[in-house]
Amino acid sequence: MCVTRFLQGVYKVVYKAFTMCFTWLLQCFYTVCTVFVREAFTIFFAKVLQDCYNAFIRLLQGFSKVLTTFSQCVLHCFYKAFRKCLLVCFYLALRRLLEIFWRAFRSFLGSSQTALTMASRGF
Repeated sequence: MCVTRFLQGVYKVVYKAFTMCFTWLLQCFYTVCTVFVREAFTIFFAKVLQDCYNAFIRLLQGFSKVLTTFSQCVLHCFYKAFRKCLLVCFYLALRRLLEIFWRAFRSFLGSSQTALTMASRGF
């Protein structure tokens, strides 16, 4: 009977020690797994968000490049049209100015010829 009680006491101590060690081991495992899953989840989402951000930035850069090229083409077309319009306007203004000078010169020649003719006749 004494041996049975002793064995029961040893069993209770071993059982308690095993239960405490196993509980501690499970808590450590749970903590490690929780930290691992949290870190993996954080890293995964951080990577996904970083990739999404990089893709969005590349998309914006591409869109900006397209808009820049388009605006340069439009600017070039407007510049050519404006330059052509200015040249045509300058040409027409110069032509009108030369016509005015030509009429004035012809009028001057006509009046000086009249004056010379009258002077040669003796008034």
